[in-house]
Order: sequence, then C-alpha cells, then structure tokens
Amino acid sequence: MKLTGPRRVVAGAVMTGFLGLIGYVGHGRVHIGGMHSNKLPASSGPAAQNSPDDTPIHINSATAHDFERLPGIGPSLSQRIVDYRNTNGPFQSVDDLRNVKGIGPKLFGKISSWLAL
Repeated sequence: MKLTGPRRVVAGAVMTGFLGLIGYVGHGRVHIGGMHSNKLPASSGPAAQNSPDDTPIHINSATAHDFERLPGIGPSLSQRIVDYRNTNGPFQSVDDLRNVKGIGPKLFGKISSWLAL
C-alpha cells in the first residue's frame, strides 16, 4: 500500500518520533530522545570486563587503552598522556593533565568528570 497526501505525512511523523525514541550515540554520550547519559563509552578487553562504564579513570594508573575510552581522546593522545606521566612522574592533581600537549580547556572540560587521581 502506497501512502499519499496526509497519510504519508502522518506516517513520516510517527516514524520520525519513533526513531527519536530509539536514540543514537554521539560524542561519547548516549542520546535517547532529548536525554543523554554521561556514562563512558563501553570498551573492549579485560579491563572493561572488570569495571562498569561509569568507573572513573585513575590517571596515575590508567593505560593508554583506558584513556581512549574518554571522548575526544584517540590512540596518539592517550599514548602522549602515558608518556608524559612516565617522564614527569605521577600527576599531583587531575588538573595536571592539562599540561599534556593536546589537552586544552575545552577537552579537559569534556573529560574531567570521568577522571580521578
């Protein structure tokens, strides 16, 4: 059956509303309708199997792979964080992460709620 005229508009609106409820994932957040979650994106590997998504990342013991779970941090930046820590010693505060090249105020603001010393 082919929908035409007002029926097609109503069917499209219903489908659009339905798809909006299903949600999508973007920028490290799960969006459902107009809501979103701050849970960390799921990671694969043994570390992810032992801890829930919203477990904070402990910056003095995290691996490069752990840092990649954060939004906006890929393989090269995560390795840069680990290299910085290995060269300069343990971070004294979460704010010290801003000393790593590539972590500016905007990115730090995006990830700071998931970080712990």
